[in-house]
Amino acid sequence: MRRKITYTVYEQNRDKGKSFQITEMAAAHAEEWAIRAILAISQSEATIPVGFELSQDWFAKFGMSWFAEEGLKALSSLKWDVLKELLDEMFECVKVLPNPAQPNFVRDLIPEDTEEVSTRLTLRNEVWKLHLGFFTHAGA
Repeated sequence: MRRKITYTVYEQNRDKGKSFQITEMAAAHAEEWAIRAILAISQSEATIPVGFELSQDWFAKFGMSWFAEEGLKALSSLKWDVLKELLDEMFECVKVLPNPAQPNFVRDLIPEDTEEVSTRLTLRNEVWKLHLGFFTHAGA
């Protein structure tokens, strides 16, 4: 079963009190997304680990931990058309909980659901953490 989290905005802004459900991508989709992102990053100006090559043992050598810790920053080096596709796919994981008292009722996210850029950035960070947070070196 895919993991799900609920994120509620507590910051004092126009989105305060809004709740969102974030669902982990299916493994095949997440793998494809990560490979496309890594390939795009490797062809960009991003700083990547010395000895990088997308090989069978790349994840073992550098680990998804590098991607979890540095990949989000590295995505900023991508061309807009490549980056936009990856960002749009991230938001496919996000649904709106119009009424947090009814957690089983969710609907697709539409642009009007968020009124603050900071909320959108936080939601992207939460998607990132849901998929890759367990790879970070924290606590290692």
